[in-house]
Amino acid sequence: MYWQRIKSSAAYYSFTHNRVAMVSALVVFIICALSALAPIIAPYDPWDLTQFDIMDSEIPPIGAEQADERFMLGTDAMGRDMLSTILYGTGISILIGVFATLLQAFIGITVGLFAGYFGGRLDSFLMRVADVQLSFTTLMVAIVILAVFQATVGLDFYEDYAILVIVLVIGVAEWPQYARTVRACVLAEKEKEYVDAARVIGLKPLQIIYRHILPNTFSPLLVISTVQVANAIITEAALSFLGLGMPVTKPSLGSLIRNGFEFIFSGSWWITAFPSLILIILILSLNLLGDWLRDLLNPKMYSND
Repeated sequence: MYWQRIKSSAAYYSFTHNRVAMVSALVVFIICALSALAPIIAPYDPWDLTQFDIMDSEIPPIGAEQADERFMLGTDAMGRDMLSTILYGTGISILIGVFATLLQAFIGITVGLFAGYFGGRLDSFLMRVADVQLSFTTLMVAIVILAVFQATVGLDFYEDYAILVIVLVIGVAEWPQYARTVRACVLAEKEKEYVDAARVIGLKPLQIIYRHILPNTFSPLLVISTVQVANAIITEAALSFLGLGMPVTKPSLGSLIRNGFEFIFSGSWWITAFPSLILIILILSLNLLGDWLRDLLNPKMYSND
């Protein structure tokens, strides 16, 4: 019965008749599945120093001269197997992207709900804070915070908590995107009859906000979340490339690209090329999924049907 409801839904019909969305979803699923299974399917553990040798550094991938059958995609400058580091590194990047998006969604949705529902001075104050935040780019804020943090606590401490710190920085820097969208939805929803009815029966403001208004803001939030996960992954990659994100000893797509960029002109192109290719494919697939969701949830797309 439940499966029949799914098959008869507009979302299922739209998805199964949109090849771009289907391919994008399949690509994202495969990448996420492979990265999640990295401890099982990866030939080596790049976190284990005993499993790689500096003497195996910069071995080219299979098919090139001087290739080694042990390393399908070659090795990096530290002698780590590229296939293993990419599998683990992709998982790190996705983890940062998802949790950073959850954090910014939590902050932004909370701010947007309260600003839109209560209005007045609270709305003005919260939106001015959001305006100030939006006046600085995410990368600028992240660079300043991470540079100060690393200089304060030291690189050794930072390496132990790099994932947590990057999630916090990206999450705090991007919340205004959610806040403004939710606020606009709340301003439209709070004047409707079902909200007035909820007030009449004596529901408290928090109950009205979270039980009745919030569920009606999910459609735009789904679209934003898809794009924001991609943006968070790109931001992490950019920070790692600048030397302020994940350390080189702990693989992420950004740190792998940075690690190989120093050797790209010496002929070791694969160290940068393979992580870059995975990053491009992942971001492109997420953005295409976001475009499909935007079209699906936009009633104006079907107004002339």
